[in-house]
Amino acid sequence: MRFAIGLAASLIIAWVAFAVFLLVTARGLRPREAARLVPDTFGLVRRLAADGTIPRSARVPVWALLAYLASP
Repeated sequence: MRFAIGLAASLIIAWVAFAVFLLVTARGLRPREAARLVPDTFGLVRRLAADGTIPRSARVPVWALLAYLASP
């Protein structure tokens, strides 16, 4: 289970990196669509961090990602 959570966190990080790449290089991406990426990602990570079915030790990387996303 811990491996699955780590894999999910890695995929989320890769997804955020890809979204940033799209923002930098895509010309057809609307600013409104781009503005929705960060709140949606933040909400997803927050729900993962609060999920009681995931062991506490596996949620630590998710909490770290949440802190990273919340920092300016």
